[in-house]
Amino acid sequence: MVNALKKSKFLRYIIWMKPARQLRDSMLPSILKALLFLPLVLYGFFKYLTFFTRPKELDSYKYDYAIVAIVKNEAPYIKEWIDYHKKVGFQKFYIYNNNSTDNIEAILSGYIKQGIVDLINYPGEKRQCFAYNDAVEKHRYDCKYIAALDLDEFIFPRETGNISDIDKILSKNYSYGGMGIHWCCFGSSGHIHKPAGNVLDEYTYRAADNFKNHIAVKTIFNPRKVIVISNPHFPCYRHGVYNINENEHKFNGAVDYEVTYSKFRINHYFCKSRDEAIKKFNRGMADVDGKRNWDFFIEYDRNEVYDVGIQKILKKEME
Repeated sequence: MVNALKKSKFLRYIIWMKPARQLRDSMLPSILKALLFLPLVLYGFFKYLTFFTRPKELDSYKYDYAIVAIVKNEAPYIKEWIDYHKKVGFQKFYIYNNNSTDNIEAILSGYIKQGIVDLINYPGEKRQCFAYNDAVEKHRYDCKYIAALDLDEFIFPRETGNISDIDKILSKNYSYGGMGIHWCCFGSSGHIHKPAGNVLDEYTYRAADNFKNHIAVKTIFNPRKVIVISNPHFPCYRHGVYNINENEHKFNGAVDYEVTYSKFRINHYFCKSRDEAIKKFNRGMADVDGKRNWDFFIEYDRNEVYDVGIQKILKKEME
């Protein structure tokens, strides 16, 4: 069943379509949920047929580039993350607040008043893909492109420092549903405790290019071509649509073995300091049960290469 689900767009859609998510969230007994799910399959079948057609594209969109993220106790990092992505061209942020106990509302209040951020209260467990699907369904025709990111991920357009370079590639071919951008994993830079400065200033050492986890991608996509999102790393697209990397190489899934960084990459600050990693691991994960063990820190704490390339964007903005 697991393998069939991974391969079948139809099964992924049936499980992740909005009525099915609402049923899974309900307080109904399990036996009643199972009985009610059967007619949903029939509804889903007829709805699924619409994904064989081309979606309508508008002449213009309210936002060209938006980000959706789900956060839990990320208040110390979120301002830097939003400000950076604004500098590279993102105009809107859909932030799903998952049981945070910090002062994230106060920090985001100015952005909310400006219309830059929508803060959505989204409690519960394993809510990441729930949040991503909610954003796509609500804003499919508000945003030309949406990136699904975590707060430790920074998209780095390496050629011009502007995310609009994405459109130059994705607009070439209808079959291009989104671009998978490879991770570039940064380590602790030797920090034991949380440093005083910003993430981009303090964490400047990363893994070598051949680090095995650099095959992972996160995706910026055309939401009108998305059926559902069942994996945080990539969407399930309409028929005839697929992910590409920056070289327009087609691939499926959460990884692309042709690791390429010439145009875009995602600086992934998974570790940060030892103390920050402990707090992060104790929060648990957003898409599955359980908590990471310390082996993940050991695996990702790679500091072979000094890299301040992303600082060029920040310096350019200050000039």
